[in-house]
Amino acid sequence: PGKPAAKSKPAANAPEIKIIKPPLGAYYEAVGPKSITLAGILGGQTIVAGPLRISPSPSISFSALTLTQMLGKSQLLTMVGQVENQGLVWNATRTSVTNQWGHGPTVAEGIPAQIVLKTSAGRHVYALDGAGKRASEVPATYKNGALTFAVGSEFKTLWYEIAP
Repeated sequence: PGKPAAKSKPAANAPEIKIIKPPLGAYYEAVGPKSITLAGILGGQTIVAGPLRISPSPSISFSALTLTQMLGKSQLLTMVGQVENQGLVWNATRTSVTNQWGHGPTVAEGIPAQIVLKTSAGRHVYALDGAGKRASEVPATYKNGALTFAVGSEFKTLWYEIAP
């Protein structure tokens, strides 16, 4: 009793978390050894987080991205903008929908973006369906240690697998 608690150091594998406030809009960034998360006003900016460089379309305001190492050598990239039920009605200040929740199916905004990912070898990128199965291959190029590809609503998904 009477002694202050010792300050502990973050675990070696804990993500580095930042709030970044550039002129175009603030966003949250967490970069760990096996995952990256970005959320906030990402559109119109080029953001570098760990091995990831992303340039979302300037037409997008809020969006959220995660890049996570899966079992094996694949990674899962998720990107989404606004999500809401069809027919949902907000009040004038957009603070409540009272009892006007709308109906399904829920509509989610795919984010158009250019992605560059540093990797040790070429990879394939697949758009995934709602069950997590490969729906189509996304065109990608590998040059000088970087995998480059574009994502967007044309793939009709929020989920992408990056695989050897």
